[in-house]
Amino acid sequence: MRTSPPLLLPIFRSASQAQILTSMCRAESPITLVEISRQTNVPYATVHREVRRLVDAGILLEDRVGQAVVVEFNPDSPLTAPLRQLIHSTLGPVPVLKDLFSVIDDIDSVYIFGSWAERASGISGPPPSDIDLMVIGNPKVSDIYGACRAAGLRLQQTVNPIIMSKNQWREETVFNQSVKSRQLITIVGELVANR
Repeated sequence: MRTSPPLLLPIFRSASQAQILTSMCRAESPITLVEISRQTNVPYATVHREVRRLVDAGILLEDRVGQAVVVEFNPDSPLTAPLRQLIHSTLGPVPVLKDLFSVIDDIDSVYIFGSWAERASGISGPPPSDIDLMVIGNPKVSDIYGACRAAGLRLQQTVNPIIMSKNQWREETVFNQSVKSRQLITIVGELVANR
């Protein structure tokens, strides 16, 4: 199954290849092809084919553990570090933000909105210059800005939060309606119900 290149990082030959590499970037140890397929919802046969290409190119290392095929990035490849940084910066904000924001007290929900959310959802446009976050709840402002700074350092991209209480988020302002009518990527909490 051939998929179009991802709009956030169109240098990949397909969205499937980018999803596979993103899944591998999240793994802290060698990962099975079955697990990659499960995490990405990419069919096993496609995972196997794409991984074979990356192994042949020397970017990944492959091994067998019992019946399972496991892969990891090749630490000796000169492409590994820059490739991981590209993936992390363009395709990896969701897990990074989830890690940082899920531990902050008094957050009801967090969404990525704006150009990053649109490109990640396949809507054409210029590359995003930053990541816009909508934080709903009553957290400490210093916790939110601290998490945004930490995310920015890890992602090499500016993370801009807007913090609103639940009541402010429910208001029918032009801004709220605009945000709710466009693409949102859930980081913490539930997807907006009144879109």
